[in-house]
Amino acid sequence: MIRFLFREKTNILFAVIGLAVSIGIIAIALFVLNQVFLNEEQVLYEAEIKKIGRMISLGLITSDDIPELLEETNSEDFNRGLEALRSFGYNESSSSAYFSSLQPIYNFVIYSLIVVGITFIILWLMLMAFMARAQTSFLRETTKELDTTMSGGTTSISLINDEGERAIFLSQLDALSNRYKRNLLELKSERKKMKALISFISHELKTPLSSIKMMNELILQDQQMSEDKKIDFLKRTQDDVQRMEWLIHDILNIARIEAGAVRLNFRNHDLSELTLNVINRYKEIARKKSIVLNTELEQKSMVFCDERWISQAIDNLLKNAIEYSPEGVTVSLVTSSSDTFVRLEIKDEGSGMKPEETSKIFNGFYRGEKTVNEKRGTGLGLALARAVVKEHNGDIKVKSTVKKGSSFIVELPVKSGK
Repeated sequence: MIRFLFREKTNILFAVIGLAVSIGIIAIALFVLNQVFLNEEQVLYEAEIKKIGRMISLGLITSDDIPELLEETNSEDFNRGLEALRSFGYNESSSSAYFSSLQPIYNFVIYSLIVVGITFIILWLMLMAFMARAQTSFLRETTKELDTTMSGGTTSISLINDEGERAIFLSQLDALSNRYKRNLLELKSERKKMKALISFISHELKTPLSSIKMMNELILQDQQMSEDKKIDFLKRTQDDVQRMEWLIHDILNIARIEAGAVRLNFRNHDLSELTLNVINRYKEIARKKSIVLNTELEQKSMVFCDERWISQAIDNLLKNAIEYSPEGVTVSLVTSSSDTFVRLEIKDEGSGMKPEETSKIFNGFYRGEKTVNEKRGTGLGLALARAVVKEHNGDIKVKSTVKKGSSFIVELPVKSGK
């Protein structure tokens, strides 16, 4: 119990103050008692001198008899003196006149103790009032901070560099406040993403669906439509259906990865080999655009990853580089490694991006300004690539210069096979 009480600095302060006040009261009482004894000794001293002086004045003793009077007495001397005095009517009550001189001192002691006691009580009441006020102020400020936090405002909870209960409470309150703020920011971010997703889906699905509906209506209404035109309509309808299928597939993959619903099959793989497999799938597409795929792949660039999902991320990056590069340019793929990570860089010679675009390029549904009207991608390829890399505890970033091209860099942690 004592250990618990003394964990709080305020309790220690009050205990020290109480101890100091108690010591002060004891010191005052001892001082008063000491003064009483000194006064009594003085009174007795003066009374003895007066009696000796009276005896000399009456001629009962001389100065030569004084040394004998000052010698130590015994019980026989007391009894002989008492018998002699009783013959004159002197007894114990006759000394009341002497002790009446001590009455002022006695009253002083009593009054002093009363004043000290009342002062002590007032001091403790003041200390209790101060403590209650401090606690009330603390609770009021804490409640105010909580209200501010719940309202989404900025709080200023001051932590105490102490081990007391108040410091522990403030520390936990600050952690709770920070957790609430993070959850609130995440909620706002998720709500913003949800709005963007709904807006994107409504736009991206509405357009192809309207096109499909219109072409189907034309085919049904125009009985004289030629077969070639019908086939053309059906091909365009098939393209729209395929695009919607890609869109839904990418949205579901991103949602599954971010929700942690994807179970990754981690193994040791050569990143250069995975990259080469992806390159082989895009050689023909690059050839049709006269794009040269230049490779500098380091051998045995081992990473600990899921082969399928990392290949998908590389596929999206390479597809993006080829689609947004003009004809007759070079797309470079370079791997390198260090003791901690393996890096893959995919560099194109496209139109590049502005700095404000590079900060948004990995957001879902975003496409660069110059590509919005040029290409009909879903805008989810880079977002999916980032989600896959982040799930592998890696990093992905972009460097871009307008009219000079972009460079996408993927870094994955090294894991040596054993």
